[in-house]
Amino acid sequence: MKMLQQGDVKIYRIKDIPKNANKIEKDKKVLAWGEVTGHKHQLICDDKDIVSYELNGIKYVTINYDTPLKHEEHKEIILPAGTYEVRIAQEYDHFAEESREVQD
Repeated sequence: MKMLQQGDVKIYRIKDIPKNANKIEKDKKVLAWGEVTGHKHQLICDDKDIVSYELNGIKYVTINYDTPLKHEEHKEIILPAGTYEVRIAQEYDHFAEESREVQD
């Protein structure tokens, strides 16, 4: 599985979107929002060129052509056309003995 990363967002190339995932219409180009800053990891493409889904808090996208991914504080990367699973990097709190998503 090929993985790309932009800041705390990890993007894995996958074959198929899970069958029971729910289609997203609103903010479908935003892969992740910054909880602290309000910034966003956003694909720069037309709505017709992307299909987004969500299942159990995980976002899935299919893009029809190589597409820039922008963020206000990170270098732009290009996602090749394909299907992806989007996850947020985890950090482990040794005092609380738990893991949680990294907050941007």
